[in-house]
Amino acid sequence: MASKLQSYLDKKPAKAAVKNLDQAFEFACANHPVWSLTREKNTQAENARRHHKQLQTHMEGEPIPLKAMTTKLIKDFTEDIKDELEWTDNSANKFLSTISTTFKCLLRYDLITEMPVILRYGTPEGRTEWFTQQQIDHFCQLANNHGRTELADLILFAAYTGLRQGEIRKLRAWDFDFRMEQPFIHVGGTPESRTKTNNYRQVGLNDRLLPMVHRILDGANPSDLVFGDYWFNRQRISREFNNIRGFMMYEDDTITKGHVFHTLRHSYGTWQIAAGTPVMHVKQTMGHSNVKTTERYVHNTMAAVVNCANAI
Repeated sequence: MASKLQSYLDKKPAKAAVKNLDQAFEFACANHPVWSLTREKNTQAENARRHHKQLQTHMEGEPIPLKAMTTKLIKDFTEDIKDELEWTDNSANKFLSTISTTFKCLLRYDLITEMPVILRYGTPEGRTEWFTQQQIDHFCQLANNHGRTELADLILFAAYTGLRQGEIRKLRAWDFDFRMEQPFIHVGGTPESRTKTNNYRQVGLNDRLLPMVHRILDGANPSDLVFGDYWFNRQRISREFNNIRGFMMYEDDTITKGHVFHTLRHSYGTWQIAAGTPVMHVKQTMGHSNVKTTERYVHNTMAAVVNCANAI
């Protein structure tokens, strides 16, 4: 009978002969907890493979030895690819994240003892787009007027929970908890509902959402997707959202193409900060791993700073 220690050791993947970046990437795809998920749509894995293919094309198929992967080499070929493909700094940083994740996976399984420092491009602090609550009401009204009642539900739900689109698409009836005085949603915590930051959190249900949620959950099985299979397609959500946004843009010149579905999440954070909710509470509710991400919503609501114009 195998010893207890041996049973634990057997769970680790066998050490592969990983000598170049191509082999390292394939190992990461097979063993990374997100990249290796077998599901019909795995955007993170698809993006990682696209980034690796772009690097292979740039290097004309020549594999890069791991021992050659220095900070300078990574910086040099990233800069060249960035110019070649006309990437923004943000796109280049996503490419660098794929390389970083590959190395971290090798570290996790003791295939390397250290990894190169991977320098990111600095992204300037800019304005975060958001909707007012009145604009959300009008958005939902337009969706209803065009026979898109389910889209109106989705927009209202996203704006008043601050959940990411992927989190909303994965929500099931069993994630809603009505046992406490304040109903809430369980977000993450299971393989099926994995969040972007791999965390678990509870998000309270705003009173405005209760009638809609009760209507949707009425007669649903615990494992049913709350918004159904139709809305599990992220491209469909974006397409239908953008269609209604087009009508909004005709009526409200403050709405631009920069107002995307994810702007609903930014709106939630902005509203919470404006209402006086402590930044750390907003961070926890929104599932941010870094408080600096949450603090950008403070800049959207700096009324005191703006009002000082008339202080003299």
